[in-house]
Amino acid sequence: MSADLPQGAWVMLRAGSLRLLLPHGELGEASYLEVRPQPGAVPGLLEEPTPGTRRFVALSEDMKPLPQCPSGRFVATAFAGDRDGLLWCWDEVQMMNGAQLKARPVPAVLRTGSTPVTHFVEQADGLAYLCSAARLRAFALEGS
Repeated sequence: MSADLPQGAWVMLRAGSLRLLLPHGELGEASYLEVRPQPGAVPGLLEEPTPGTRRFVALSEDMKPLPQCPSGRFVATAFAGDRDGLLWCWDEVQMMNGAQLKARPVPAVLRTGSTPVTHFVEQADGLAYLCSAARLRAFALEGS
């Protein structure tokens, strides 16, 4: 059973084969990475080569922080409302203004209480999972 999602602005974020759809209003501006973030002092957090500058997260395909930023990640976004200035690294960021999406529930057998996604949409190049920025952040950084 599928459900029509509200028409509006969605953003597709890609990290390897992981494709996430977040409401546009939950993301800050996208920017290109001029240098590749390096492992930082805190496991899972990356930093620019100059200490004390911006911090980053690069997700694996299972939505957990990677110890290093893959070479294909060249764009970063912030999550709206984050006060810590953390940036998230992506292979691709694509606006989907006015997209009519038909969401289907993720089968219950594939979900746990902490799974940040509950629905997916089929796209020409694969599945994309609907997620909120808050749930993604909590799952990736806090394990809940």
